[in-house]
Amino acid sequence: MVDFSSIDETQTIVLASILSPAAVAIVNCLAQLLSKHMDHTHEQKMETSRVQQVDKSRRDEYLRTIYLDFMERVSACILYPSNENLKRYSEIYASSFLLFPQDCHALLQLVNGDIQEKDWNSATTNLERLSIKLYKSINLVL
Repeated sequence: MVDFSSIDETQTIVLASILSPAAVAIVNCLAQLLSKHMDHTHEQKMETSRVQQVDKSRRDEYLRTIYLDFMERVSACILYPSNENLKRYSEIYASSFLLFPQDCHALLQLVNGDIQEKDWNSATTNLERLSIKLYKSINLVL
């Protein structure tokens, strides 16, 4: 065992001058590693956030296109109830339940019933109610 009582002041200063730079270097390296880790973590979070924003933007644009297409097809059925317009409407009706918010489903059924019964006035009224409800539900500017 080392007897520290025999170390004089000069030896203590020499020992400190040798160990001090090493200790500072170790602390600096650890601080630099921690800083790099934090930067890397921040970059990953920012990239994830950007990807999520792009995905949400693409999803919103896709849904907006679907909603507009549905509204156009229903409007065409109401204004010009030809076989071609009814066919185009029927192609999108079933999938609308998958893509429209659930609180709009009852109005989708009402509009469909009005179209099946060829009650164009009720279909117009219910389509207006649906578009208002859809706007409130998704908070998108159509």
